[in-house]
Amino acid sequence: MYRVRRVDADVVAQPELAWMCLEDALGKVGEESKALGAGHNPLIGFLLMATHALLSAHHHPVFSNPKIWTNPTSGEAREWAIAQPCLDFDACRAAIDFAAHVLALSAVPADPSSIRAAARKACDQLSGRMRSGGAAGFNTLHFLRAAHRMGIPWARIDGNVFQLGQGRHLRWLDSSFTDRTPHR
Repeated sequence: MYRVRRVDADVVAQPELAWMCLEDALGKVGEESKALGAGHNPLIGFLLMATHALLSAHHHPVFSNPKIWTNPTSGEAREWAIAQPCLDFDACRAAIDFAAHVLALSAVPADPSSIRAAARKACDQLSGRMRSGGAAGFNTLHFLRAAHRMGIPWARIDGNVFQLGQGRHLRWLDSSFTDRTPHR
């Protein structure tokens, strides 16, 4: 779980501009990410959508939706907790921090093109931190997504090596190579 504190619902951020900044940085963002913000305050909705989009764009296996709620101890509408399922906590925190940074940029009274350029620069700096925990190779994410859809348990063993299944039926996977792939 990652806490985002003092998100002011009255802040004059422009979620539309923040969204344009995100799409400038990542290209087209998937509909699955966009749907996460529905029914929330626009600022919180953007944080949820942007975090999911950033993790997905950097090949992190994110198959469960984030959860968000107000802090139960304070009950303040300005303090939120976000729980984003992810294998790499640092990447998740970096994605949430970047999304909050883009929202803060969009609240600055400045030329939209300079705001978009600043967001692109920040995203370029973020990319190295995000890639390190993502799934490498073209096939890994596809195999993990299929395993998730089929209800097959999976876990990261190390780096890009994942375990699919359990017990005598388990297989280790690295991209499209398994523990049963013949080698010479």
